[in-house]
Amino acid sequence: DRVLRLYADRERLLAALERLPRTLCHHDAHRGNLFVRSTDSGGDQTVAIDWAQVGTGAVGEDLVQLVISLFADDRRSAADAPAVHETVFARYLEGLCQAGWRGDSRLARLGYIVAAVLLGSFSALEMALVPALEPCQHAQFARTVGQPIEDYLAQWAQILSAFLDLVDEAKRLLPIVEDTARR
Repeated sequence: DRVLRLYADRERLLAALERLPRTLCHHDAHRGNLFVRSTDSGGDQTVAIDWAQVGTGAVGEDLVQLVISLFADDRRSAADAPAVHETVFARYLEGLCQAGWRGDSRLARLGYIVAAVLLGSFSALEMALVPALEPCQHAQFARTVGQPIEDYLAQWAQILSAFLDLVDEAKRLLPIVEDTARR
């Protein structure tokens, strides 16, 4: 039911993303494309590689691929989702401010939350549905992922639920851009 309600709200959510301030996005920011290096001053600096998908996007939107990869590649559990969302967004906001962002932080939060709700939810569905639809491949898939298919599917169902838990926050933030569009 929650997925169907999200699907019914998708146009409103996508319209909100379109109204947000635009920024340069990597569009493939996952742990395999992000590295930390030490600077001459002793600090850390994030370096991104593989800019094949670079383009513009809504402020906050670019974080979602990284968050999805934390669940898919690093196998974070759904129980970690609230902390992951808060930590990743807080660091992103710090970076925006260091780069000169003086906009409303709620706009960046809205971009992140809406993108997470849409892309995160449908990515989690894909991660669960693709292997589930191939019963003859379940044994091989279980060997590949190192866990029984039932456990894998339950894990992704929980991750899907964690992304869907963001829908209410997205709806609370939507008036920020909807009100400015009416003016």
